Amino acid sequence: MGPVWCRHMRARRVMLPDDRAAVMGVLARAEERDGFPALSEEAGVGLAAGSGDAGWVAGPAGRIGGFAHRRLHRGSVVVEMVVAGAGAGRAARRLIEAIREEASGSTVRVWASDPVTTAALRGAGARVGRRLVRLQRPLPADQAEPPEEVRITPFRFPVDEGAYLVVANDAFAGHPESSGWTRATFAERAARPWFDRDGLFLAWHRGTPVGASWTKVHPGGVGEIYSIAVRPSAAGRGLGRALVLTGFEYLAERRGSTIGMLWADRANRAAVRLYERLGMQEVRERTEMLLET
Repeated sequence: MGPVWCRHMRARRVMLPDDRAAVMGVLARAEERDGFPALSEEAGVGLAAGSGDAGWVAGPAGRIGGFAHRRLHRGSVVVEMVVAGAGAGRAARRLIEAIREEASGSTVRVWASDPVTTAALRGAGARVGRRLVRLQRPLPADQAEPPEEVRITPFRFPVDEGAYLVVANDAFAGHPESSGWTRATFAERAARPWFDRDGLFLAWHRGTPVGASWTKVHPGGVGEIYSIAVRPSAAGRGLGRALVLTGFEYLAERRGSTIGMLWADRANRAAVRLYERLGMQEVRERTEMLLET
């Protein structure tokens, strides 16, 4: 693909490792502006791995103002777009042109985390898809109280791997990212540097696994509920609340976290209401825009 030009602004395929420093600069400026990491964990892992198919950059050489990370997920093209600094709007438009030129004839899922990127995608005719919200609250929180006949226990390696997969694949059946986990998927997550083998919990009802709470510790005293899973057969009994509070209790008491956070799909209104009742407030949104090419 040739470069796309406009007032000295161009978009081209990213070249790693040559562009790594410039890309990291864009991501750092965006994080400083927003107060949050600019890319999702999956995109960050792909970028760190040095994939040769990492996406596009926009801006004059040495002064890159935008980065669009590209990956394939279950046959679909997924892009996460980040722009920062002067000319951010132009950078977003040039990146959109590059995406359209290369992915002609398909629908691309583009994730936007800031108003400039969202506006550029709307201007290009993209439709709103999923909307993920980050919610958080101070820690500690209330003590967990599991439903009657339910026990919440620390995860036992490797004995409970099968039980976790049963819970997760039942709870997330049909989910675009979290469904269809295998032992290999679990092992890949457990091998990531942040993984804490003491921060994973399972809920049992009469010996049957019915729920899970998986935590993750971030710098700066932030603790995340990385995944919360309740099997449909166990829903509506207060198990989700108990699992969230179990994770928060661990993060506060064992890991010293002072802020608890998680991501939720805005369309899952029951879950969002639960988190709000637990004192969590929305602090950020990531919007999936569906771009026809």
